[in-house]
Amino acid sequence: MKGFVTKLIVATFALVGLCAIVLTVPASAKAKHTVTFLYGTKMNTQVVPDGGNAVVPIDTGIDGYTFIGWTDSCMNVKSDKMILGMYVNNTPYAAATNSTSNIKKINDNTSAPFLPWWDGSKGVPGVTCVVRWYNGHNGELWKTEVVPYGSSLPDPADPCIEGYEFVGWEGSWKNITEDRAIKAYYYHLNKVRFWSSIDGELLDVQWIRDGMPARECEPWFEGWYFDKYTPGIGCITGDTDITVVYKR
Repeated sequence: MKGFVTKLIVATFALVGLCAIVLTVPASAKAKHTVTFLYGTKMNTQVVPDGGNAVVPIDTGIDGYTFIGWTDSCMNVKSDKMILGMYVNNTPYAAATNSTSNIKKINDNTSAPFLPWWDGSKGVPGVTCVVRWYNGHNGELWKTEVVPYGSSLPDPADPCIEGYEFVGWEGSWKNITEDRAIKAYYYHLNKVRFWSSIDGELLDVQWIRDGMPARECEPWFEGWYFDKYTPGIGCITGDTDITVVYKR
């Protein structure tokens, strides 16, 4: 009987030890997460271990669009997540009127759910729009941005170009619900240089809008008096050199 009790005690401790070993196995070692890639009209779902990496799809090609990346990382996955593909429409110039068009939604995955990690202020997940920034003077494309549907961009800084005076922007970067073209407009400026008739010294450089007069430039020279400008300073229509004529 004593031997039986001893074996029972040993067996009990062994069982408790086994349970302790099982209970001390980190829960994360058993955890798995679902990663869903949603891009264009395609969906790719993968199950990966906690801290593991998902395999990035490579079949991202869509006719008429250029794939530019993903909205989230697939590395070191610690929770279920949905990763959205981002595309730029290959149409070279979005409608200047910012009106709704048949190409307004670049990645129209309207079935994408509002997941907890998605900030609602960023717009609708899975639906993106393209914003193109142009120089309104010559049509040069400066920058292209892909943004979530319904989101807004921060106010841009005034762009500076030598020889031009910035006037303002055409178009809005708030509540973006379609592809947009935003243009910066400028007044063309003419370079006006003032030269001294006494010694040929450069006295001043001014940038003047087309059709506007230059500002007066009459530096004082001892023993000399201002006489006239040659040519005059009114109605500047191009780059101009003006001589400030002095007399004694």
